[in-house]
Amino acid sequence: ADGMFGRSVKCINQSGGDAEKAAYIAEHKFDDKEMASEFKALSVTTPSDGGYLVPEVYANEIIELLYPTTVIYALGARRLGMANGNLNIPKIKAGSRALFNGEERKIPKSAPKFGNLKLSAKKLTALIPMSNDLLRSTNFDNDVIVGQDITQQMALGVDYGALLGTGGEFQPLGIMANKGVLNIDVTSVGKDYADSNGVLTAAFPNYLVAAVLKNNVYATGLGFVFNTSV
Repeated sequence: ADGMFGRSVKCINQSGGDAEKAAYIAEHKFDDKEMASEFKALSVTTPSDGGYLVPEVYANEIIELLYPTTVIYALGARRLGMANGNLNIPKIKAGSRALFNGEERKIPKSAPKFGNLKLSAKKLTALIPMSNDLLRSTNFDNDVIVGQDITQQMALGVDYGALLGTGGEFQPLGIMANKGVLNIDVTSVGKDYADSNGVLTAAFPNYLVAAVLKNNVYATGLGFVFNTSV
């Protein structure tokens, strides 16, 4: 490769930058027909040497953008209609108690405690200006292409809000910022599950599942999301 590079530099230098002359020198002085054909191809791409006469060809398809995988709905997130931008969901905060007791003993009283979960809608938006001329003047279905892209981007926006949203007036409160979501420091779970540097053992997933299930969640609704390095 170094030898070919050196010969190509010599050809260009001796030809004064003329691709046709460089091709002639490569073929007749260095007996390198492969390099000569490369220089000839280069001369065609030079506009003033005939490049203007070579039509540019475009494929009738577009290479798609690679998008991150969306996960939040696959994990079981529910869609709720919010006609007026808000929704109140009553909930039970604490249950009543059932206790063993002796005969003719006074039964302790208990009652469930109720609360309310208030949801407020957040608006996810995207605006893509596109002229009518652009829509009419190309061979591609621009509206379909852009529509598919923005659909995917909106799905990614939902995932971002559900996972990393900071809350407040305009963003949803995501799992990572929600203080009510269990956050485990793996350096303190014990050497059976991770060492002091946070390197996990094969038993750590069991610890993780147990830490979730002890909150009485539905075992059939569990899901995992990892980044690509994991």
